[in-house]
Amino acid sequence: MTSSGESVTSEKRVFLAGEGESEIGSWANGPEYRDNNYPGVLETLLRKVKETGWTIEAARQWKSLRKDSKVKPIRRYQTGEMSRF
Repeated sequence: MTSSGESVTSEKRVFLAGEGESEIGSWANGPEYRDNNYPGVLETLLRKVKETGWTIEAARQWKSLRKDSKVKPIRRYQTGEMSRF
């Protein structure tokens, strides 16, 4: 609540990533081909957990996300970077 007694609603912004249409729905398609009637399994599960209070800002397929190839996983473990997992 604010000092004036109004409730503050903070809508969370969500970024989805998945293999394709089955996971991220029409977000797997280009902007001109997106259809809000096809949500995909991730959005459907999110809606079952919490219906409101969030909005999907963007989504990408895993294959289009940049991967860090400069540091190998074994090196991360040796340096202690992965110890927080």
